[in-house]
Amino acid sequence: MPKYRTSIMPNKHTKVKAEMLVDKKKNASLKKRIAILFVIGCAFTYFEIGLYEQTFIPLIYPLVGWLLAGLLTTCLMNIYISRNENKLAGARIILLMPAVLIKEFFFKSLLVFYLPINTLRFVYCTITFGGIMLYMAMAMNFYFAEKPPVDKQVQIIDRGQLAAGKYGRCGQPYADVNYDNQDKQLIFGCNIDLDGAKRIDLQVEEGAFGFDVIKGQKPVY
Repeated sequence: MPKYRTSIMPNKHTKVKAEMLVDKKKNASLKKRIAILFVIGCAFTYFEIGLYEQTFIPLIYPLVGWLLAGLLTTCLMNIYISRNENKLAGARIILLMPAVLIKEFFFKSLLVFYLPINTLRFVYCTITFGGIMLYMAMAMNFYFAEKPPVDKQVQIIDRGQLAAGKYGRCGQPYADVNYDNQDKQLIFGCNIDLDGAKRIDLQVEEGAFGFDVIKGQKPVY
């Protein structure tokens, strides 16, 4: 009887299954990295709020910077996704970068509130990359001040207590002051009693970007 040789080459169905398995693993790894980046962005945003409380800067500056960082990274993410979907080569995407960036900005990212997918990307990029970039800017201004600190006094306009936390955190006392025509809320530790305090003595340094930062604060009775 004739002998038939069995082919050891994988058939088309086997190749497709293998490719699907590889794609599934890649997607799982990508989702994990996206989640980790989001958690990191949330942590940096939390620390940035602490720096903002110690910096004399109008709220509009960090807020606009945060949103612009989110918008820019949304554009870049759209470009990256378009590159993968359209299989654009590295050299070609670099040459087309200005045109693609303008297209993404004007025709997609500006319509962020009308496109559900872009809205989700914008929120993700703003919290993640906006939080990281804004923290870095605020940290550079706070930690890289070159001029020596100076002592200043500010009068207390109003005072109160923050809401107490659920898990035993006290309601921290705060004092509203005006510093160089800028209203600011100074927050103190739980052990500080501001009742009867007339003013606040500050130690202030000029930050790296020109925004004064608080290095010390003490109520005066």
